[in-house]
Amino acid sequence: MAEHIFKKEIEDNYENVVVQLNFDHYLDPLHIDNGDVTIHQNGQTLPYRLDIKGSSFFAQWLLVERHKFYDLQTRQPMSDRYVMVKFSEDMLSNPQLRINPESILERDSVNGRIIGWANHNDFISPRDVEPWFTFHRGDRPWKTRVLPPSNTLINNLQHLRNSINFRIRRYNLNEDEIYLRTPLDAEINYGLPLHWLNSDINQLLDDLPAH
Repeated sequence: MAEHIFKKEIEDNYENVVVQLNFDHYLDPLHIDNGDVTIHQNGQTLPYRLDIKGSSFFAQWLLVERHKFYDLQTRQPMSDRYVMVKFSEDMLSNPQLRINPESILERDSVNGRIIGWANHNDFISPRDVEPWFTFHRGDRPWKTRVLPPSNTLINNLQHLRNSINFRIRRYNLNEDEIYLRTPLDAEINYGLPLHWLNSDINQLLDDLPAH
């Protein structure tokens, strides 16, 4: 569903662009192909690997599982850019869909929009050469209120931790005010808060920076 929303919005925003969707599935969950979509512009295939992430209206993070972020053997990036699609507020929640997956078939339409995107390198602290945010199974990500407004204001991972701790102390926040309610299921996720994403859709298909 997220890929279809992506296709419509990109083709509506860009002239001479066609988005080809890839719905191949593999028995091995670690088998990764060359991206969720293929972009054709002016008849040429753009050499981008895009990973489209769909999430609920209330999501605060773009999360990528480790095996979709790095090749576990070579540590090479699995995608060049990650795109976040948020579904509309009336979309069924993940818990509802797990209980009754076929309930989605009862809907006449599914609405949503691209709310931002990030390069692979945006997830990583240049000083530490490690992801800004790493979450393990059972972790609860931070709420937006304790995070810096932008990674441009943060020098390194220690600076980030100090900034988060400063906000927690300053506002005397309790655990429920610091962390989201639902723990993560994936073994390891790398993430970016949504307010750190690039929201300019008109730059999404621009040239990629070197890794």
